Amino acid sequence: AIKRKGNKPPLFLVHPIGALVLCYEPLARALPDDQPVYGLQARGFEGKEHAFTNLPEMAAFYIEAIKTLQPQGPYYLGGQSLGGVIAYEMARQLKAQGDEIALLAMMDSYIPNQRKQIDDAVMIKAFIESNIGETGIALKALRAMTAEQRIDALFNAADGAFSRDFIAQAIEILRGFNQMLLDYRPKASNLPLILFRPEEVLQQTSRKILGVVRPGFALKSGWDKLVGHDITVHRVGGGHDSMLRPPHAEELAQILAQEIDQTTAQSPIASPIASGKNR
Repeated sequence: AIKRKGNKPPLFLVHPIGALVLCYEPLARALPDDQPVYGLQARGFEGKEHAFTNLPEMAAFYIEAIKTLQPQGPYYLGGQSLGGVIAYEMARQLKAQGDEIALLAMMDSYIPNQRKQIDDAVMIKAFIESNIGETGIALKALRAMTAEQRIDALFNAADGAFSRDFIAQAIEILRGFNQMLLDYRPKASNLPLILFRPEEVLQQTSRKILGVVRPGFALKSGWDKLVGHDITVHRVGGGHDSMLRPPHAEELAQILAQEIDQTTAQSPIASPIASGKNR
């Protein structure tokens, strides 16, 4: 649990490309005290766990995890970037199983349209920026390094926060994400989706995210067509990653809390959280 206390329906946030849920801690702190927040971290860091390479299988695994805490809906799901895409697939599967989705909050998430493998350097840079922030390590420099040098660079950039073995595991997990993005094409589903878009991205005519050029001005990014109805888009301060950090996290949290309150008033209260292993 990122924040266990609270009597509101729990908010489940799925890890972004960085595989960890550290990035959501400022957001969780900025949400009301009575809002529980749980994070879903990528599999592959513990023991002999194998990293996922199939996004629907990953989503199904995460559904099992959240059901140990909340056996039935309505569910409140969300995630930044890749995390939002995984949350979408979770919501789609849950709805197909007859569960109610109260809210799906996506934070600068894009519909996957990868056409080629992303190289390790791009994935490692994404890992760094998701979990640590801007480090000044250029993509060109990462590409010129050996595998061991990249691990050392990330170890130093993180100031020892992650061990070298942990970083090596993370790289394997990110390679699994790479395969997912190549294979996954989301299916249409009528879901209560809201989208947060950061101003720094919207001010660009285009930018590259994971090696793919994305139109910065495409406010709804095609999600409205996928869910089959208009969607609410909230413009917030910050960039693709910095939207989750102070001072921008406070603005995002305020809007997200309002959205949760509105949907809670319309939906029956979720069942109490069951006892069990937290993820």
